[in-house]
Amino acid sequence: MTSQPAIRERDKNGHLKAGIRLPGWDYCKPWFYMITLVVKRRRPILGEIRDGAFVPSPLGEAVARAWQNLGNVFHEVEPCPFAVMPEHFHGIIRVRERLNSPLGEVIRSFKIACTKANLALAAPFEIDGSTTFWFPGLYDTILFRKGQLRAMVRYVQRNAARRWAVMQNPSLFKVSRAIALSEVLPGAVPRATACSPGEMQPETTTPPRAPKSNASLTLFSMSMGLARRET
Repeated sequence: MTSQPAIRERDKNGHLKAGIRLPGWDYCKPWFYMITLVVKRRRPILGEIRDGAFVPSPLGEAVARAWQNLGNVFHEVEPCPFAVMPEHFHGIIRVRERLNSPLGEVIRSFKIACTKANLALAAPFEIDGSTTFWFPGLYDTILFRKGQLRAMVRYVQRNAARRWAVMQNPSLFKVSRAIALSEVLPGAVPRATACSPGEMQPETTTPPRAPKSNASLTLFSMSMGLARRET
């Protein structure tokens, strides 16, 4: 389960913070979480993807060390698999014992350690006039469902290879055609379509036909199931 927005907090500059916590959830109790942090303006200062692997910059190496050291700073937590990427960070963390302060304080300490590492560089990175390079706040996913932890570990471990595949074959990951739901589910949710994130296409009058792209594997499977029942 991913935290859902409640009240959007703002930083001292008036910018909306990321990662509003799940209302009612006790972030002090033992659990597994997936944490995501993003570099301001998505500046790729932590390294680069090369030949299917992540090659960290000195700052990226420092971020990795800071994450691995979290268990020494907070004995109640265990840092698990993580992925430093050019402009963001994913890390799975286990709260082993009840925390005295919410998990956000642990991540705040991690971000401070990253900033100190940046300041220790011969030429610290500055974004918008600040050496604090993380975007305010954080995104968290509470790992509730069976198999979710294993899936997130795979996601983290394959993050760089997946990015490399997209970089090398951008056309394979591009939605080339929106699919109207009525094409595969007659009468379902009129005027809605399956399309790339952030887009909404009006429903067309094109006769129903099998999808020709990877726009929605789920819809494709559903359409195939309908076809088999009709034959």
